[in-house]
Amino acid sequence: MAQVSTNLTLFYRLFLPIFFGVFLGALVVFLWLHPQAYYGNLRGDYLRYGATLAFVVLVIVTLFTVWRLRRVEMNREWVYVTDFFSQARYPWAGVAQVRETSLGIFSLVHVDLRQAGSFGKTLTFLASVSRWRMFKEEHPDQLADRLR
Repeated sequence: MAQVSTNLTLFYRLFLPIFFGVFLGALVVFLWLHPQAYYGNLRGDYLRYGATLAFVVLVIVTLFTVWRLRRVEMNREWVYVTDFFSQARYPWAGVAQVRETSLGIFSLVHVDLRQAGSFGKTLTFLASVSRWRMFKEEHPDQLADRLR
């Protein structure tokens, strides 16, 4: 079994959202519980509404981007997926296609399933450049007709 997702998945999936969520959330709570007319040269109302808006936008962006990332391991028979809270395995027969998108230094890979599983119909992960390339070279039969 070979891990094909990057080790940074744990950082992007858990640490980054929790870190920014806690600190920006604490700032928003502080600004609303201790209202002042001015914070330095900034009006208090503008700062409170701006920080609240930034917090809401950050949560929404996080939910639609990094929160969808999964840790993925693959072998000849199965695709193993975890989101660090639960895990599942899917047979290669249940994989419809694998789409790879280059984002410069990262490769974003989408695994489309034939039927929705416990993580939905599409599994998304950031590929480790070297491990993903090695898996494609060692197991071309798994990806031959699925890789797009």
